[in-house]
Amino acid sequence: MSSQVCVVRIAGYGPWTLGLGSDREHRLQALQATLYATLQGAFSERGGLVFQNRADELFALTNGMDMPAHEAAMGEVAPRFGEVDLRAAVGCAAGPLAASRAAHAASLAAGEARTCGEACEGGAGEATVLHMDVDGLSARRRESSPYEISASIYSLYADMARFYLARGGLAFFMGGDNFMVVPDGDAAAVRRDASELVASSVRLGLGLNCGIGRGTTARGAAAAATRSLDEIRRLRKGGTAERVHEAP
Repeated sequence: MSSQVCVVRIAGYGPWTLGLGSDREHRLQALQATLYATLQGAFSERGGLVFQNRADELFALTNGMDMPAHEAAMGEVAPRFGEVDLRAAVGCAAGPLAASRAAHAASLAAGEARTCGEACEGGAGEATVLHMDVDGLSARRRESSPYEISASIYSLYADMARFYLARGGLAFFMGGDNFMVVPDGDAAAVRRDASELVASSVRLGLGLNCGIGRGTTARGAAAAATRSLDEIRRLRKGGTAERVHEAP
């Protein structure tokens, strides 16, 4: 089983921003938000799923997409952002972190190519995605301000990112109290690692729930993970407490 990751970035972003003058930040924030929305639309239509990394650089999990599909997605997006130089690099490897490194290496060697790298033969096979959220966050709003809650969420995300980085995976903050993880390893390792992280979060007072999803595409795997997370809530209402779950 392989992972396929596409890294999309704005080439020469720093020098380009300086040319906009000092009254630029509102324009940059609007550009970044629009770019994310446009990329998400183009890749999700083809079965991929885009995650924000730095705002001028985004990651897409693209299991199931071949190189022509990547080129078509970028060909759809790039003309809408003619003021910047968008580049995409595709990497294939045994795990998601390794795939992102392969994409980065392809980008460094690509020169001026808009889309570079190599897709996995056969589209990389099945994708695995975890969807996590924080249990009982609504109750914390009675005790903590919105900014204090955000600081706790960002701290949790930093711990999660380091945890999965050490295990060859990629973790992303999705907004609110939601996270998605592209893990490495077989089914047993994925569940074991998720259970370890969840147990650690409970001890720190920010208990995570984790839905596990698999699919032939990244979008399908994410949908399955969200279905598993929703099932945790349904089971809890019925009196069954479970924090890590994979729906059939």
